[in-house]
Amino acid sequence: MIGTLDPGISDSVVQTARTVLSQWIEQTPARLGEAWPIVEDVCVLLVSPEDNQALHAFGRTALLHIPPRCDPWMISLPDGKGTPRRFLVVIPVPQEFRREADFRPWLIAALRHELEHVFQFAALQREPPNHWRLLAELCAVWREWDGQAPNSAALDYAHAFRTRLPLGLDAPCHNDGYHMHPFCEWLDKIAPGLLDALWLSVGTGKQPHWNEPLPLLDRMLKDRGPCSKISWK
Repeated sequence: MIGTLDPGISDSVVQTARTVLSQWIEQTPARLGEAWPIVEDVCVLLVSPEDNQALHAFGRTALLHIPPRCDPWMISLPDGKGTPRRFLVVIPVPQEFRREADFRPWLIAALRHELEHVFQFAALQREPPNHWRLLAELCAVWREWDGQAPNSAALDYAHAFRTRLPLGLDAPCHNDGYHMHPFCEWLDKIAPGLLDALWLSVGTGKQPHWNEPLPLLDRMLKDRGPCSKISWK
């Protein structure tokens, strides 16, 4: 479902959001498999930056932090057992510091990013633990431009990737998940579907959620055959 709180948001923006959400709904059941029925509802809410600020009190309670004025965000609404089933994606429109010509590619990338977090919550059947959040951002950034033209990503991460690569994936840097997304592209080429299988392995109970994801990924790579030292050091 696509909703707006601002009648000034154009029909073309709503249609772009509807297209991205429809593509996600078409593609995600095959990715989630038996976990797909967990997803009861996904709502994309297009709001003005002012309305986004008005939602900050709600976001502060649900997210345990205040979302920035122009940042997209997503929350899950769990059932009585704590399983996330309903999801709300909030996208501020317009982007005050972004050129109009760049807005549509940004909107597509932002939606793909936040909807990938919906996949992660559903696959894990819980909110990702803190030690999974770096991987969660890495995968979400990759989904921004996976299968799209190289210049369609919301941001240019290339310089950060080159500067972070020598330090390895396990280097102590809060933002590594944003800078190391080309790792996902490489991994998908040598082991297609492995990242989805990693998320689902926890949700299905094959692996406990307290396992660190990168060593677990390394073991899954070894089971498939090709392997690389995950830290790239």
